[in-house]
Amino acid sequence: SRYSIGFSEEVRQGITQFPLEGTLSGITVARKELVTSDNIMNDDRVEPEFRKKLIKQELQGIISVPLLFQEEVLGVINLFFKGKIPSLTDFERETLMHMGKTIGLAMANANYVAQIEAEIKERMKVEELLQREREIFYSTIQGAPDGMALIDKNGRYLYINAEFTNITGYTLEDVTTGNDWLHRAFPNPQ
Repeated sequence: SRYSIGFSEEVRQGITQFPLEGTLSGITVARKELVTSDNIMNDDRVEPEFRKKLIKQELQGIISVPLLFQEEVLGVINLFFKGKIPSLTDFERETLMHMGKTIGLAMANANYVAQIEAEIKERMKVEELLQREREIFYSTIQGAPDGMALIDKNGRYLYINAEFTNITGYTLEDVTTGNDWLHRAFPNPQ
């Protein structure tokens, strides 16, 4: 009921407010099949207040089509007619059901794309935050008055600050591992 083309504002408001249970749309959702009404005026499945609004616009018939994706109903399209609805052949009913499935697939795909976009945006935010924290961390280490080195779990030097080089005389290229540094800093006299 988000999109209601060709209706008065009163009918559009009614579409968004009527209950689903027991209505043509509700039955369409529950049964996952096409539901029709040839006579809105006498059909108890049309909510009374909404019926008045439809009759005021001279509408007499409704075809309610489920929007399906993998047997899940994502919504309903209601086709309203000024006169009685045309008698539908099996082929026409199948065609309307296929249209409902195609629209349901498109809706599911749109939701999937929106979900992926939201996940990408969230990941980008996290990556930006991580980058800012990394910059703060490295600027803090770089400006530290003490020699500092970042070493991975395998003993490989990942980063050394300028004070480390001032104190030891070694750059990151000189000492790629803790063992390299120990051998250079404390050479074995033998």
